[in-house]
This record gives sequence, C-alpha cells and structure tokens, in this order.
Amino acid sequence: MMGETELSDAVSLFTTVTDNAPDAVVCDEVSRSYYDEYDNPTERSLPVLADGKSYYLRIDKLSAYIQTTGAFAAYATQVSTHLYLDVIPEADRYQPVYLPFTTDESGNVTVAEIDACSGFGMPTPITDTFFLAAPVAVNTAEAFIGSIDRAETPGRFSVPNIVLRMSSYINNSNSLLQSTEGYFDVNINVASLTSGETASNDFLLDVPADTDDDGEPLLNIVDDKLVGKDIRHGTVTLVGIGEFIQDDNTKLSNEAVSAIIDNESYLFIQIEGVVTQEID
Repeated sequence: MMGETELSDAVSLFTTVTDNAPDAVVCDEVSRSYYDEYDNPTERSLPVLADGKSYYLRIDKLSAYIQTTGAFAAYATQVSTHLYLDVIPEADRYQPVYLPFTTDESGNVTVAEIDACSGFGMPTPITDTFFLAAPVAVNTAEAFIGSIDRAETPGRFSVPNIVLRMSSYINNSNSLLQSTEGYFDVNINVASLTSGETASNDFLLDVPADTDDDGEPLLNIVDDKLVGKDIRHGTVTLVGIGEFIQDDNTKLSNEAVSAIIDNESYLFIQIEGVVTQEID
C-alpha cells in the first residue's frame, strides 16, 4: 500500500569462512539492515535511481547449469541456491546476499567486487555426484561496470564481459571434478549478463526443464535463449551464457579440464534479485 514501508528485521553477518579449505578466509563481522519489499518513491522511480547514492542488489536466487557436450555430456550438472533443501541442513542453506552498487546520471552502474567475504555460495547435497555437499562459491576479481537503460528499454540492466570465478573445496576422492588437492576452481567469461535475452545457443534446447524446490523453473529458457526480466518495482532477473577459461589459478581434475576447457561447454546462469537500500 502506498505510504507504507516494510522494514527488514534481518541482519547480514559476514564472519569467518568455516569450511575446511587450507586457505579459508577470515572476514570482518558486519551487521546491516535493509529495506525489503519496501514501497517508496525510490522503488517507484526505478530504473532512474538518484545519483550519488548507494544501493544494493539483493540476490535471492541463483541457478546455473554446466553444459558439457559430446563424449563428456554425462558431466552436465546443475547447481542452485534452491535445490535439495530437504537434505541440506538448515544452517547451510543459502541466505540472500546484498551486493552494493552505485549509478550515475547516464545510467552507468558500478557493482562492487564479489569477494570471498560476500557470502555468495550455493549449497549442494551429499547426493550431488560432483560437489558432494561442498558449497559452490561465485566471485569476481574486481568491481564490474554495467548500465541501466532509461530510454529505449527502461529498466534493461546489462553488464558486458564479466568474468565470474566458480570455486569449491570438495576434498572428496569420489569427485570427478576436483584437482588432486581437492579444489574445483575455474574462471568463466560471460559475454553479457542481462535482464533482456541472451544470444542463441543450440545447447539450451537440451537443458532439462527442471524446477527448484519452490516449484519454479531453474532457468527461464525460451527456444534457444535465456530470457531475463527488466527492473520493475525493484525486482530484476539477470541471465547469461559463460565459457570456461583456463589460467594459472585453475584447479581441476584432468577429466574436468578435458570436459569443460578443451571440449565445447557452457555455463548457463540465472540470477533473481531486488534493488534495495541500507537502513540508516
């Protein structure tokens, strides 16, 4: 209802990373509160955000499908923040992540680096063939620049050429993905993360039409494209297609290198979120 504001009582805590990885990161503890599902002029004016103010993209759900092909088609797998919750301990389930960003008078958007302390990880169940209950983190090496269209397609959110790093410390000899030290760690180049539609990719036709634990499609696939949703009343869905890149920091099994680096393969990704602000 107009004139009413709903405040979140939730508090985000960034604390010590508690996995068993040898290089586990210790993070400063931060406590913040945010507006959630609020009804005020800022939200109603989207996508024209006020200049010089800080906003947050609250990521409520992320789903990804690693599409392998040819002789490695059996490696194809999916991960999501909203899968197999009945076998994932409540304490390990995904909690929304708030990514800070700013915008200028031209609609350019700068989103802060997603680092190891951002808490951006997807849980996996012990029954997962490849990750075997190890959480899968998604990070970036730096802040990234995008834009929000204010003219031709109001609310169209686009981030070109973003490099995501997907990593996990699996440390289970049954995993087909991990390096000899127990890691899955690889860069993924996403040509465009957009609230519009991706380029065509024939392999999208082969992705199973699975749903998450909420009964919602894991990926919004229309023919051979992923289709997002432009910012409207603060909500947005971003989609993208990535390709795996090998560099000096890549940590994979030899089989995984063959399957996702040397062989044609893709990462189909979908992010659902809400634009919000911190409560002063």
